Amino acid sequence: MTDPEHLGGFIHGGDDHSFTPWLWARLLERFKPLSLLDVGCGEGHAVKWFLEHGVDAYGVDGSEVAKAAGVIPEDRFLVHDFTTGPFPRAWWSYDLVWSCEFIEHLEEQHLPNALATLGHGLVVAMTAAAPWQGGHHHVNAQEMPYWIEKMEGIGFRYEKEFTEQTKHVPPEVMKTAYWGISGMVFTRTR
Repeated sequence: MTDPEHLGGFIHGGDDHSFTPWLWARLLERFKPLSLLDVGCGEGHAVKWFLEHGVDAYGVDGSEVAKAAGVIPEDRFLVHDFTTGPFPRAWWSYDLVWSCEFIEHLEEQHLPNALATLGHGLVVAMTAAAPWQGGHHHVNAQEMPYWIEKMEGIGFRYEKEFTEQTKHVPPEVMKTAYWGISGMVFTRTR
C-alpha cells in the first residue's frame, strides 16, 4: 500500500512535535467542544486523545497507509484526498477543528477544498509549516499572516490573545512543538 506522491506523509508512531495535550486541555477548558474533526490526522493520535477526554472525535487524512497504522477505530478514520474536492462530510458542523502541519501540503489551487472543511468548525486550531521549516511536499508553506488572511476570508477571527496565552508553556515543551512556531486559534464570526 503506497500513498500518492502529492501527500506529505506522516511519521509512523506519531509525530512528537504535533502531540500537544497541554494545548488540547486548554482548548477543552476554554471552548468546551463536544465534537472534533482532525484534518490531516496521520495515525489519529489527537483523535484518540480527544476521544479519551469525552469528545466525539473523527479524523480525516489522505493516506491509506496512515489509516492502516491508525490508533483509532476504523469508523473514526476517514480517508479523503483534498486535491479532488472538499471533504464530503464537511457539511456537518464541529465544535472544534484541529489541523496540525497539513495545509501547507496543498497547492494553491486545492486550498479552497481544505478551507471549506476547516470552515465547518466553530473553533479552528491549526498550524502550518513556515517556508524556512522544510519538509516533504511543502508546496504552500507560508508565514502566519497568510493563513490568518485566508481564515478571515472564510468568516473567522484570529484569537491573537488566546493563541499567545497558549504558547506560555515550559520552554522544553515549546521548542519541540509546531504550535510554538505557527499555532493559531480562530473562532467563527458568521
